[in-house]
Amino acid sequence: MKATDTDRTGQTKSRAIPVLILAVLLLVIWAYVTITTVAPGWVHILLTAGVFLLIYGVALRDPSLPPRPRS
Repeated sequence: MKATDTDRTGQTKSRAIPVLILAVLLLVIWAYVTITTVAPGWVHILLTAGVFLLIYGVALRDPSLPPRPRS
Protein backbone atom coordinates (compact mmCIF):
# COMPACT_ATOMS: atom_id res chain seq x y z
CA MET A 1 0.00 0.00 0.00
CA LYS A 2 1.29 3.44 -0.89
CA ALA A 3 1.46 6.31 1.54
CA THR A 4 -1.03 8.22 -0.63
CA ASP A 5 -3.59 5.44 -0.20
CA THR A 6 -3.49 5.87 3.57
CA ASP A 7 -3.98 9.63 3.23
CA ARG A 8 -6.94 9.15 0.90
CA THR A 9 -8.59 6.73 3.32
CA GLY A 10 -8.19 9.18 6.18
CA GLN A 11 -9.77 11.95 4.13
CA THR A 12 -12.75 9.77 3.23
CA LYS A 13 -13.36 8.84 6.85
CA SER A 14 -13.00 12.43 8.01
CA ARG A 15 -15.59 13.59 5.43
CA ALA A 16 -18.07 10.77 5.97
CA ILE A 17 -18.49 11.09 9.74
CA PRO A 18 -19.66 14.74 9.84
CA VAL A 19 -22.02 14.13 6.92
CA LEU A 20 -23.61 11.17 8.70
CA ILE A 21 -23.91 13.10 11.97
CA LEU A 22 -25.56 16.03 10.17
CA ALA A 23 -27.96 13.65 8.41
CA VAL A 24 -29.07 12.07 11.68
CA LEU A 25 -29.42 15.51 13.27
CA LEU A 26 -31.67 16.74 10.44
CA LEU A 27 -33.81 13.61 10.66
CA VAL A 28 -34.21 13.97 14.43
CA ILE A 29 -35.20 17.64 14.08
CA TRP A 30 -37.67 16.75 11.33
CA ALA A 31 -39.22 13.96 13.44
CA TYR A 32 -39.53 16.19 16.50
CA VAL A 33 -41.15 19.08 14.64
CA THR A 34 -43.46 16.77 12.69
CA ILE A 35 -44.67 14.93 15.80
CA THR A 36 -45.02 17.92 18.13
CA THR A 37 -46.57 20.49 15.78
CA VAL A 38 -48.70 20.82 12.70
CA ALA A 39 -45.65 20.88 10.48
CA PRO A 40 -45.77 23.29 7.56
CA GLY A 41 -44.64 22.04 4.18
CA TRP A 42 -41.15 23.53 4.36
CA VAL A 43 -40.29 21.36 7.37
CA HIS A 44 -40.31 18.30 5.13
CA ILE A 45 -37.28 19.70 3.32
CA LEU A 46 -35.39 18.54 6.42
CA LEU A 47 -36.51 14.99 5.66
CA THR A 48 -35.34 15.26 2.07
CA ALA A 49 -31.99 16.77 3.04
CA GLY A 50 -31.47 14.26 5.86
CA VAL A 51 -32.11 11.24 3.67
CA PHE A 52 -29.93 12.68 0.90
CA LEU A 53 -27.02 13.28 3.29
CA LEU A 54 -27.46 9.83 4.82
CA ILE A 55 -27.18 8.16 1.43
CA TYR A 56 -24.29 10.44 0.45
CA GLY A 57 -22.42 9.68 3.69
CA VAL A 58 -22.76 5.95 3.17
CA ALA A 59 -21.62 6.32 -0.43
CA LEU A 60 -18.46 8.15 0.70
CA ARG A 61 -17.10 4.93 2.16
CA ASP A 62 -14.40 3.38 -0.02
CA PRO A 63 -15.63 -0.04 -1.21
CA SER A 64 -12.16 -1.05 -2.44
CA LEU A 65 -10.89 -1.41 1.10
CA PRO A 66 -11.38 -4.83 2.68
CA PRO A 67 -13.63 -4.96 5.74
CA ARG A 68 -11.95 -4.95 9.13
CA PRO A 69 -11.57 -8.32 10.80
CA ARG A 70 -13.97 -8.86 13.66
CA SER A 71 -12.45 -9.23 17.08
